[in-house]
Amino acid sequence: MSTTSTASTPAPAPAPRPPTSTTSESQSLFGEEVESVPVENSQQQGTTHLKLHIAKSCPSALREASPPREGPDIRKQVLVKQHNRTRSKGISSPSVFNEEDQKASRRDLARMVILHEYPLAIVDHVGFRDFVGGLRPNFKIVGRNTLKRDIKKIYNEKKQKTMVEIDKNASKVAITTDLWTANNSKRFFMVITAHYISDSRTLESRVIRFIRMPSPHDKYSLSKILLECLADWNIDLKLSAITVDNATNNDGLMKLILDKLQASSLILGGKLLHVRRAAHILKLVVQEGLNVIGDGIEKVRSSVYFWTQLPKRTEIFEKISRQSHIASTKELVLDCRTRWNSTYLMLSIALIYKDVFPRLLCCEPQYQSAPTNRDWEVAQIVCEKLGYFHKVTKLLSGTTYPTANHYFPSVFQLKMELNQWLSSEDELVKKMAAKMLAKFEKYWSDVHDIMSLTIVLDPRYKLMLLTFFLIKCMVVRLTKKLTRLRTFFLSYLQSMS
Repeated sequence: MSTTSTASTPAPAPAPRPPTSTTSESQSLFGEEVESVPVENSQQQGTTHLKLHIAKSCPSALREASPPREGPDIRKQVLVKQHNRTRSKGISSPSVFNEEDQKASRRDLARMVILHEYPLAIVDHVGFRDFVGGLRPNFKIVGRNTLKRDIKKIYNEKKQKTMVEIDKNASKVAITTDLWTANNSKRFFMVITAHYISDSRTLESRVIRFIRMPSPHDKYSLSKILLECLADWNIDLKLSAITVDNATNNDGLMKLILDKLQASSLILGGKLLHVRRAAHILKLVVQEGLNVIGDGIEKVRSSVYFWTQLPKRTEIFEKISRQSHIASTKELVLDCRTRWNSTYLMLSIALIYKDVFPRLLCCEPQYQSAPTNRDWEVAQIVCEKLGYFHKVTKLLSGTTYPTANHYFPSVFQLKMELNQWLSSEDELVKKMAAKMLAKFEKYWSDVHDIMSLTIVLDPRYKLMLLTFFLIKCMVVRLTKKLTRLRTFFLSYLQSMS
């Protein structure tokens, strides 16, 4: 059997492309032919051919075109702005330094010391004097006594400005005062803050007195300082309320102040003058619950103390945390036993690392008491139950917004939470709730009338939310409470008119 093979014929060569012309026939707008001009390669898509066309056909257009203006000198503009800014501050050019410049620089120096709390002795430091001399050789650095006088001058100017603002303002002034101790020196200090609403409807706060309080800290000493401060700032006749902690001597303090002030200048004759600080009452309520727990969280506290005591232990803890793939970067923080919010923060952070503590038993021989599962359960319960208290405390401690309208819903929500805890299956939660409710009823069995009024005046709630909470918490006294609020509201309007 024979086979035949066929040879493949070669494909015809492609026809050669015509050469691309480097010139193009152009026509004017009216169809007249013009001399061809070379154009750029179409792949580059340049505009040189247009420029050549204008140069060939319209030479006058280039002559009439105005030459490009030079851009502004950026360096010159910056120097001019700096010079104008310096002149606006009252400082002359660097080559001239007169008496007014000396006064302005002294004021800036005093302001720097105030803002950053530098010691007055900074003006005697050699390095500081050399630094200022290099910047402004003509500036005469003052001594610490002169600096002290400059600071007092600034204070008096600010005080006078604030007094004029408060005097012209139509709003009443609320006062908050507190007594606290400096940790490093164990000295007692008293701070008095004035709060008012400006004519532009913004909340303003000013610290009007900050003074060291020598012993004794009784009601007579406190009332004397407070009354002198009110008279000095001329706000004793514009006073609306004084908010103090729930200390025993503060009750006597408010009685002494009420006897000294003019009842006719106070709202409802002074019935609303004494306001108890809500955050302090919250502290007392929560502290009752923590006392029930007792040693339930003591192992967690001792473990946190152990691993935050030395830098080497902290490094070991961080190393084991990374090996355990803990994503959080929060550091362990030891609490202060008298501050419940610090205990809440300590437990909330420790719970993140609860799987790390058992592994640490193998890394440090001295660490022998890791928290048990029950300890972590108690810590979890405390964090869950105190989370809302922590949120309310932060809300009521705000300083940049009014807090009176948040008071009523927050307090009654807390009471509803405590009532729910009583039905918990955990006996520890029940004991906590019982103790905390007893303390709650001691101070908040009846809500302050003015706080009830603020929620009624809130256009979002009016009387609806107040009625809801009263039904939930005080069913028997609902009608009596609403009647008293109406009477109080009418009396309040009459006294303010």
